[in-house]
Amino acid sequence: MIEVNSFAELRTTVPPKSGEVASLKRYYDKDSSFRGGADFVGFLSTTPLKDDGGTVAVGNGFYWKRTINDPAEVNILHFGAKGDGVTDDTEAFKRMLAWTQSYNAYAKAIPVRFPGGRFLISPIDISDTELSFFGLAGDDIELGSAPRTTIVSDKSANTVFKVNARRIVIKGICWHGQANAGTVDTAAKVTVTPEQCSNTQPFFENTIVGGQIVNIFCFKAQSTGGTVFKLQDTLDSKFDQIYSSNTFSRVFDVGWSNTPKGNWDHSTAIELCNANFQSGYGDATLYMPRVTQGLMRNVWIEHTTNPGDLSDGGWNIETLNIEDCGTPLNLNNARVVMRHINLQAGGENHQ
Repeated sequence: MIEVNSFAELRTTVPPKSGEVASLKRYYDKDSSFRGGADFVGFLSTTPLKDDGGTVAVGNGFYWKRTINDPAEVNILHFGAKGDGVTDDTEAFKRMLAWTQSYNAYAKAIPVRFPGGRFLISPIDISDTELSFFGLAGDDIELGSAPRTTIVSDKSANTVFKVNARRIVIKGICWHGQANAGTVDTAAKVTVTPEQCSNTQPFFENTIVGGQIVNIFCFKAQSTGGTVFKLQDTLDSKFDQIYSSNTFSRVFDVGWSNTPKGNWDHSTAIELCNANFQSGYGDATLYMPRVTQGLMRNVWIEHTTNPGDLSDGGWNIETLNIEDCGTPLNLNNARVVMRHINLQAGGENHQ
């Protein structure tokens, strides 16, 4: 086995023989944290494989290929991300996303994986191409109130992740929108407008029509100025362990496309459970009108101006707690079965 100091050096290091193993110590030279390393096998031949900046390094008449026993071993650091919250890691994200699409024809549901850390990602719009799957996976701790992976806003106006995917999985991520409401007195339970926010960057939007399956687990949103999740035409979707604080926008905005095929004039089949939404000052924390076959269980909405809009839908609600909110939760014209509803310390009646 030989040792190689950086991925760039790997591209210029000729294997002594085919089958030689190289230990890549780190992705970048002089990185004192020694992140992004792995073992690679060298081959003294050309290859149709392309240098992907993470798992294949191609030189002149030779190449190196990373040993991968499980795709879960691979994360964005192995494609050149720094995870310091300052360096733009967008290109590393794109390299890993491309790898997830080509790694195995029989295993397409591979997310872009982040280790613990803080990552700055500039807006990525891939909505012109339909994907069967798109995923974001953070550190594997099963605690939605404190994910160890944070994606921070670049404070621009465009959505960080705009996709066109049939199936979505997002897990173990904290979104920090880096927004504030300036001099607005939020203690007065006023609605903060987009014009009053320091930035209005949305986090995620899925544009596909005619059915999208969205599973979100262990997710936290804070200091948001733009919509966190904008979805439409949902089915078979679950949002579990969702937390938010100091949001000046909608956390969930779930609508419909009016696509004639399938009669998509509403979203359906959403389960929202084990969630806590605090200190929300947008026009609605949960904007999900016309959602049918909805389940809500063990949800708290506290210290919030406008809890949300679940009107004109169908919901089975169990253990919903609304505390110290400025306006009622809108359930106008909704078909609702409710059990164990708590309206505490200033929580107004549901409407």
